[in-house]
Amino acid sequence: MSTQRSKFAISSIKSAGRLLIELSKGRVQIGNKNNDIQDVVTDVDIKISSFLSQKIQAAFPGELIYSEESPNVDLSSGTFWSIDPIDGTTCFARGIPHFAIVIAYVEKGSPQIGAIYNPITKELFSFEKK
Repeated sequence: MSTQRSKFAISSIKSAGRLLIELSKGRVQIGNKNNDIQDVVTDVDIKISSFLSQKIQAAFPGELIYSEESPNVDLSSGTFWSIDPIDGTTCFARGIPHFAIVIAYVEKGSPQIGAIYNPITKELFSFEKK
């Protein structure tokens, strides 16, 4: 089962990377979370989070998804998908190409698969628990 999830995560994160590149060509709206000037969020963060959440729900209906952009999810079961749509939003917002998209699947508190992708450099790092 993990191999299926791993292939899904890698394919999805690359698709999200292509979308991020496309969205970054337009005007990016920058804001802050919780009135904290150091906690930057962009409209692209929200769109990538939504994109990945929709892909997960289509492939694995009913599974929990925790996203940095929508953190109010009960994770007490310990089984969920975790998304950081743009890890390094401050760099992204400033046009610095040091950011990545992150996705992972955690089962009963134990990470099973994960992927980190920088769509600018096309660097991909992933793992799968065997």
